Amino acid sequence: MATTKVTTGGITDATIATADIADDAVTNAKIAAGAVGGTQLGNNAVTADKIGANEVTSAAIAAGAVGTAKLSDQCVTLDKLPHGTGSTDGKFLRANNGGDPTFETVSIPAGTTINNNADNKIITGSGTANTLEAESLAQIASDGDLWIGHAPTTHYDNRKAFFHQPTADETCYISITGPQGAGIVFGDSPGQNTGNYESIIWHRNSDDRLMITTDNGNKGLYLENGGDIEVIDGNVKFASGHGIDFSATGGPTNGTGSSELLDDYEEGTWTATCSNSVTLHSSQDLCMYTKIGRQVTVRGQIRVNDENGGNQNLIINNLPFANLSGGDGASSTAGAVRLWDQNVPSDTLNVVCEVSSNDSYLNFWVNRDNTGAERMKANTNAYALFTITYFTS
Repeated sequence: MATTKVTTGGITDATIATADIADDAVTNAKIAAGAVGGTQLGNNAVTADKIGANEVTSAAIAAGAVGTAKLSDQCVTLDKLPHGTGSTDGKFLRANNGGDPTFETVSIPAGTTINNNADNKIITGSGTANTLEAESLAQIASDGDLWIGHAPTTHYDNRKAFFHQPTADETCYISITGPQGAGIVFGDSPGQNTGNYESIIWHRNSDDRLMITTDNGNKGLYLENGGDIEVIDGNVKFASGHGIDFSATGGPTNGTGSSELLDDYEEGTWTATCSNSVTLHSSQDLCMYTKIGRQVTVRGQIRVNDENGGNQNLIINNLPFANLSGGDGASSTAGAVRLWDQNVPSDTLNVVCEVSSNDSYLNFWVNRDNTGAERMKANTNAYALFTITYFTS
């Protein structure tokens, strides 16, 4: 029987499906060279599961067929690159003018000399070609400490940088400059944002102001160019016995100064009580005081609740600070008084309050015309308004 050829023109589209072709029926020998190209394959027709393991080798890929445009991002990972071994630890991967890269050690070029070289010294250039200098007065010690101006000596755990002026009779300065100013940031971690620093010392060029601040710059003090000190959101605190010293102002024209130190300020209240079993109304017994240095001012209004028989002297017996001692009556002090509903003699000129030397009692005195003063008696429901300033030790 005569053989009839079947050409592609005699086969209608989709007449032969994959189910009509036996496994392995189409081999490389049945496909003419170049018969199947990219135009004969649908998009995504060849997937990874259609390609046998190790089927695609470098010999099967034409030179230059796979370029960067054919590779997706991150498809070549580090495990596809050459890796070193223990013998190449610390070396660098070097390109070899078109050849395979190799691991190489970076070394000082032949002919380069380092003068005075030793451990920890910082290497600097010199005015001589191929010559470097190892600086004995600029070193980074093995513990990480920076030493400038002095060879490393004792290490301190709380210090990392040491600056020393080796020249006799000279002062060591650290110069920091910047277009807007310069400063030092102190913090609890290496980060340099507002979450990682606590304090700053810096100079602002615009007004020549030195600022020392904490709380990310919100609290601290400014040293003004004119010499004034401004405190921002804080107080000035002194240790006990210390304060503001005014000794530079000099002493008095007459007399002898004993102290020019302002070492205290305090203000508050106290509940007054009386001697001789005299009691006060609880609503009219709270008094106030202010203490500036050794000077004390007390003031208040009291009202007698019980006069205890009508012939008792009115005396407040618990001033907040005792009056100081002094000879010749120098420490005795008198103050002003105003009365309501208080009985006084008809020849009364005025009423004063008084604190005696080395005493914490406030006495009330009635000054009478052409006769001696006498103590004021307590009257039930009478008021006494007073203020007096005295000095304590």
